[in-house]
Amino acid sequence: MYPGAERFQGQHLHTRDYRTAQAFAGQHVVIVGAGISALQLLGEISMVTTTTWVTRQPQYSVRGRSMIRQAAPLWPW
Repeated sequence: MYPGAERFQGQHLHTRDYRTAQAFAGQHVVIVGAGISALQLLGEISMVTTTTWVTRQPQYSVRGRSMIRQAAPLWPW
């Protein structure tokens, strides 16, 4: 877990236990992490909730495949 987790009164849920965004409709959800599971969940759940996305490092979005190649030349495109 994380320091102070015992004081948090909300629900803790790992992406492996996530089933549907509707279970969180109207709530505020914090998504922690930048892995593919977190990003998939963020895209879906943010349609029915307000969300905060937390990662250890800044995330960058790019448009177009050629820009992705420039941003991450080691990816196997």
